[in-house]
Amino acid sequence: MLAPQRAVSRDPRGQATAFVVGEGDKIEPRQLEVSRTVGNDWIVEKGLAAGDRLVMDGLQRIRPGAVVRPVPFQPPAAAAAPAK
Repeated sequence: MLAPQRAVSRDPRGQATAFVVGEGDKIEPRQLEVSRTVGNDWIVEKGLAAGDRLVMDGLQRIRPGAVVRPVPFQPPAAAAAPAK
């Protein structure tokens, strides 16, 4: 399974972690086992299941157990090409 690098961080021990939006839209921290990167994603060996909703933005402001209002991720628009 792939997880975007921006959704995965490391705790003080170096363990990969992510915040998942769980039942009742509550934030749950998850420890992950990641093996390597592919492009901008981590290969996650353990810790996530199909359909898990990862927190992509606002990681500094959330806390475990907080209730959030999830919205689908919108990647930033590609930068316009410079004028010639």
